[in-house]
Amino acid sequence: MSTEYYRIIYYDDEGKRFGVSDIVTSDEDVTNKTIALKQKGIEVRISVTDPVKDKFKVPSVEEVVKSFEGEYKYDPLLWW
Repeated sequence: MSTEYYRIIYYDDEGKRFGVSDIVTSDEDVTNKTIALKQKGIEVRISVTDPVKDKFKVPSVEEVVKSFEGEYKYDPLLWW
């Protein structure tokens, strides 16, 4: 199986903030941490950019931020 690259987008639904990860190949740890936070009653979630086989085609952080203009504010330090 070939490697796919993408970015994780972190959402703090209570604080209306979002963060963007570096390029990654797995979201398993982040998914498990998200589930644990939700079980504690913290309103968070994640999504990912479209996975691609060429890591140079992953959208930049700036491109992701521009695509999320609106209700949530970008926080470069938001991640878990």
